[in-house]
Amino acid sequence: MLRRSLLIPILLCCCALPLLASQSQWQPRDKGMDFGSDNAHGEKQWVQMESPQDWTLPAGHPQIVVLNFQVDDGLHVNSHTPHSPYLIPTTLTLDAPAGVHVTKMQYPQAKESNFHSTSKDTLSIYTGAFPIQIHMQAKPGVYSMQGRLRYQACDNQMRICNPPRTLLFTLRVTAK
Repeated sequence: MLRRSLLIPILLCCCALPLLASQSQWQPRDKGMDFGSDNAHGEKQWVQMESPQDWTLPAGHPQIVVLNFQVDDGLHVNSHTPHSPYLIPTTLTLDAPAGVHVTKMQYPQAKESNFHSTSKDTLSIYTGAFPIQIHMQAKPGVYSMQGRLRYQACDNQMRICNPPRTLLFTLRVTAK
């Protein structure tokens, strides 16, 4: 008798849940927020590089190349030194070929923000435009370097963080 009394509520739940789910306004956001630009692989990008990809440098002399990046409005990314090990840092990687020596990457000073939260904890972030300086020296020649900016964009209301992304780009350096 006990088994029959449990069977009816279980059947009702099994039939009602799919119906309720189909009526729900909630939709999963597996692709992140609905803005940003697509890269060549179809992934949304919330940060763009706004620097030229072709550079001419004097050969054999230390130089600084400044790459400018732009975070979409309403978003931020963690700095390269976030305050928590659980946060994903923004990192720039360049594959320098033989003949090009990258000596240092200099990230900008981050903005500290708690986004009007009552929490005392702040985030170390970049918003809007931010430059990264690349200190390099190249022997005479023409070089192509693959670059990657790894980041995680979050909205400034702290409601959603998008999946981490890697912005791929190519720098062409001519050293004369």
